[in-house]
This record gives sequence, structure tokens and C-alpha cells, in this order.
Amino acid sequence: GWSRSDLIAGKIDAAEQEALLTEMERLSEWIRFLDLPYGRTAGERKSNAANLDMLQQYISDAQPDIFIADLFKRVLVETEPDAEEQALYRIQAIAQETRTHTMLVQQLRLKDVENRADQRPTRESIKGSSAWIDIADTIIGWYRPALHKTCPDDTIQGIILKQRYGVWPLAVEFDWNAEF
Repeated sequence: GWSRSDLIAGKIDAAEQEALLTEMERLSEWIRFLDLPYGRTAGERKSNAANLDMLQQYISDAQPDIFIADLFKRVLVETEPDAEEQALYRIQAIAQETRTHTMLVQQLRLKDVENRADQRPTRESIKGSSAWIDIADTIIGWYRPALHKTCPDDTIQGIILKQRYGVWPLAVEFDWNAEF
């Protein structure tokens, strides 16, 4: 129930700050953040294989139930379609071997979305090679109608663009409050 704007601006009192720290400590038992270790050393140019080996080691050591890779593409040194496809197969194998539910976050091609009358995400708007669609078991595109048309900003839709083991296409609408 805390206001995101108030938290960002530091507009919370000492009691709220203490409550926030307590909650962060409680959640830290289940949540870990991985610093981006790739390309940090001057002159160093690792390969996709080396970066994925490092990622597999992190996942194996942490033994998470869920691994979320926000902008997974940053792991990749080689980004041509074949290399990207092989990396996606490899991360799928890592997920199976480590028994980790893995979610990869990928961007959309902004120009594709902006140039269409219906600006909901589509499979075609996913950045990168077609491997992002071919290899994934499930693809969910998130859409907030209020970002593209005049309406209350109180809903967000999870649009199922692919579901290997279930029904699709499908959209699920959730109540949304950007502030809270």
C-alpha cells in the first residue's frame, strides 16, 4: 500500500522506512539480484558460451525455483540470428538441468508497435530473431491500454502470444494501479 512516488522521492517517515527495511529483509531470503558480470573488464570479449557457462554456474549455486532474466540479450556477445538461437536453446537446457522456471524478458520493436493502430504487443513485434518465438514455451506480452488511448489507467493485460501446453491466444486483464 505504499506510494511508489513517495518511496522514490523519499517521502516516508522513520516508521515507514523501518517497516520497508523489515519487509526487504524478510523478502531477501527468497530474492537475489545478480549483478551484470559481462563485459566489465577493459579489452575483455567473452563468448556467448562463456557467458552462459557463468550464468549456469550462478543458477546452480543459488538453486532458485525461478530465474528472471531482465534483458537476457545482454548476456549475448554474438547476436546474429544463429548465435541468438543457440543461446536460447542453451538457456532452455540450463532451465531443464537446474529444474528452474526461467523467464526471459525481451523488448519489443518500438517502431513496429508505434506504427500500428492496435498497439498491443504481437509475436511479430518481439525484437530479435524468430528463435524467441520458436523456442519459448510461453510468451506473454504486457499491455496497459492507458498508455495508448484516453482511458483510466486502472487495468493491465497479460496477452498470451504463445503457450505450448495450453490455450492461446488469450488475454487476462488485471486491476492496475501504477502508484501502488
